[in-house]
Amino acid sequence: MFRSVILVLALAILCVRPLVADGEFPPVKFEEVDPGMPYKVEEVPATDPEAMKGLKIAFVAAHGFEEIELTYPLKYFKARGAAVEIITPDWIKGRVMAVRFLKPSIWLPVANQISQVKPTDYCAIVVPGGAWNPIIMRTDGKVLEFLKGANEAGKLIASVCHGPQVLLTAGLVRGKEVTGVGDIRGDLRNAGATVIEDRPVVLDGNILTSRDPNDLKEFSMGIQEYLKKNLKFCKSWEAVGEATGSKEAASRVERVERFVRKWFSLFDRNAPVDDYLVSLADAGLYIVFPEATLRSHADFRKWYSGILQTVSGACHTIQKLNVTPKADGSYAVDMVVHWKATVKDKGPVELLVDQAWELEDRNGQLTITQYVVTHRKP
Repeated sequence: MFRSVILVLALAILCVRPLVADGEFPPVKFEEVDPGMPYKVEEVPATDPEAMKGLKIAFVAAHGFEEIELTYPLKYFKARGAAVEIITPDWIKGRVMAVRFLKPSIWLPVANQISQVKPTDYCAIVVPGGAWNPIIMRTDGKVLEFLKGANEAGKLIASVCHGPQVLLTAGLVRGKEVTGVGDIRGDLRNAGATVIEDRPVVLDGNILTSRDPNDLKEFSMGIQEYLKKNLKFCKSWEAVGEATGSKEAASRVERVERFVRKWFSLFDRNAPVDDYLVSLADAGLYIVFPEATLRSHADFRKWYSGILQTVSGACHTIQKLNVTPKADGSYAVDMVVHWKATVKDKGPVELLVDQAWELEDRNGQLTITQYVVTHRKP
């Protein structure tokens, strides 16, 4: 019996031995890699080579972006006079690799790394998709902070195919209508987005998304159309300063606008109440909501506690924002905000909110002294 067992083991070893001896799996040859399906996206001739002159657009990408998702809109914008730059994570320098599905295809030149630029340097930020690119970028903290800063500054953020995964990780899709390629739509829904599947371009506030490379014509045209209507967020603050006679004044207006956008981003992520109180006057505070008037930090704390208990999934999109510096150094802020949320015992609610603020600069801290709110249906 023992000899039989030994014989069986010996035969098994002999059978396996050639595999172990060879021991090497064949390397993949470049020509064997699948380049995926070909995309035949219609080119749109540029009838006006200066239609986008003066606009500056950043493509944020890492190795492994789908080639056509960057090259098509890049060529579209350049043909119309826009300035374009490719920005990468800090560790990617000089050039960045494109792919066609899984197959490396071309190198594109890199203008800057993410730490070398600011969101306010650009009119729009474009995030392509691809096999590896979103995985790299959504785990890069500096890329995510750049996108959050672009959102707070009101810049257009556009993404296609798998690119919206990066927006998801940056916290920019909750409460928004978005789209993307089929296999990420469940992730987008789980992150609190409303996914639209039957439109080539979905625009919600300053977030513009498309489904896949077949939509690149509409994607590029949608970005151009948005920027045409929202030139305010494209002008450099130096140019605004020259127009108003004071670069310093333009810089102060920019600071207030960023403050306002930061305020709403706090609401959208249910920030702790103390994050707000540093920006609210205590003595002399005057906040008027349809449901309450608040005159102190204690009033605000109580009101906000109630909001957290009754409202979830809040999403604010600023549709209009005007900042007017006043002679006494304070600021008047008028805005219209599109607000969506789920309210306890009511379900989904959608409102247009007119707001009038008064702000003061108190020892370097922007402080809200007056805040009057009225609601209306969209």
